[in-house]
Amino acid sequence: MVLPAPLAVRAAIAQRALALGVPVPPDRQRSPAHSIPLPTPGCRPPRPPPLCLRLRRRTPLLFYAPLDGSPDAVVAGGNPKALRCFVKWEPGKIGQASRNFKARQSLSYDGRGNIDLNAGTLSFFIKPNYEIREQAYSPMVSVATEIEGYWAGVLQFNLVRDTLHVQFYDMGRYTPTLSVGKIVGRWKPEEWVHLAVAWDRDQGVRV
Repeated sequence: MVLPAPLAVRAAIAQRALALGVPVPPDRQRSPAHSIPLPTPGCRPPRPPPLCLRLRRRTPLLFYAPLDGSPDAVVAGGNPKALRCFVKWEPGKIGQASRNFKARQSLSYDGRGNIDLNAGTLSFFIKPNYEIREQAYSPMVSVATEIEGYWAGVLQFNLVRDTLHVQFYDMGRYTPTLSVGKIVGRWKPEEWVHLAVAWDRDQGVRV
């Protein structure tokens, strides 16, 4: 920490005076409990780490699968291998991309260690390879458990009629449905779209 010059000078003078036994007024003395270390003469104080590194330390990347010709994640807090992978590879937004088919769970991963349900962000690009039409209920991307039926869902992007919704479930409780907006007639086949949802147990969910 670099102190403003007047404060640094005053602190240095007070410290030197105490060392020489010269009385120093109490308001000029440095309290050990609130002391500010002075830089060593001739040495520059250490620079703080870059902002990106500080953010990474506070919000570590738990899982990243670029899908650049391989389903394996390059960063993973848990299992980096895909549990199911029924995809083909084609040119993507950057590098390669996986072309998923309408089969259920054509690409899936084990979430244990790879997602923090207390706080996090899920972000990805998606390109529909078909004409999006109204559906009564059609999950597009989801985080789920192996429980059969309705309660398997944890986090879902669902197409309901003509609107894409985000639903976040947590042990029997759930947040109000968040709407991304109408996508029927707006999302075009073979066009890339970026989606992201961020959540925090104390601050809520935002899409």
